[in-house]
Amino acid sequence: MKAGFVSLGAAILLVMSSTGVANAQSKVKGVDVSEYQGTIDWASVKSAGIGFGIARVSDGAHHSDAYFASNWSGMKKNGIIRGVYQFFRASQDPKAQAKVVADAVGSLGADDLPPVADVEVMDGVGAATLETNLSTWCKEIESLLGVKPMIYTSPGFWDGLGADFSGESLWVANWLVSSPMLPSGWSSYELWQYSDSIYVSGISGAVDGDVFHGSMTDLVTFAHGKGTGTASSSGSSGSSSGGASSGGSSSASEPTLTYGATGSAVKHLQELLAAKGYSTGGIDGVFGSHTEAAVKAFQKANGLTVDGIVGPHTWAALLA
Repeated sequence: MKAGFVSLGAAILLVMSSTGVANAQSKVKGVDVSEYQGTIDWASVKSAGIGFGIARVSDGAHHSDAYFASNWSGMKKNGIIRGVYQFFRASQDPKAQAKVVADAVGSLGADDLPPVADVEVMDGVGAATLETNLSTWCKEIESLLGVKPMIYTSPGFWDGLGADFSGESLWVANWLVSSPMLPSGWSSYELWQYSDSIYVSGISGAVDGDVFHGSMTDLVTFAHGKGTGTASSSGSSGSSSGGASSGGSSSASEPTLTYGATGSAVKHLQELLAAKGYSTGGIDGVFGSHTEAAVKAFQKANGLTVDGIVGPHTWAALLA
């Protein structure tokens, strides 16, 4: 984020490389971006191994981020799980701020993350006013978009407020550590911003680095649950417990399937597609043209990347 938290300089970032950054490498990696990054090549970002991105929509109610629309569509086009955050201004009308978010996204797709309030400055008000206005913002987001939002904050800022928003999912900012310290009121987190200065192909200059607290399957499940805390229990130790299931299977246990594949996994795929009303040409264990067409139709109907490839995102949606 680009207000409230100040870069700590190159010397300290060398320490980061052997602490938080190193410990984040095995998790689902993400970035959060704003107009400060300029134009982003999201295809290159995807190729660099980034699984999710969160783009700023505005600073409060009155400053729209000029790059939000291109970032929002670019993430979707390149198969990156996407989210939206707003720099929350406690001195401004919280309903007006929530409306900016809702107007910008229109509606949320299956793989879109819950909207985020970026809470890191007092903005000239007292703790009681911030708490009241943030609560109003959260309720308005839920009313407008039908999902529970997420809170982004740091323990250093939040703990002085005495507020309890543990009913909302947490995106914690905590740098230079091997695992994050949690703000008061929360016992787990979904996202962890571990650095404000990583370098990713497709993004000019340094960008914030994030990880999801769980597997890619858990991330997809969390997106589908839209802030209900689905991933907190499955990802609380940073490992996957399988996610949504059907018939005892999980997307984590299913192989990626493409045209020409054969075997029991393809048969399972065909059974799931048929059960959801998509014709595969028969339950024969052969991934042919009819099955590929059924997969693409299912992906299109569920807001997934339409490529005919049955990977973690498509399996999770089929098994949900």
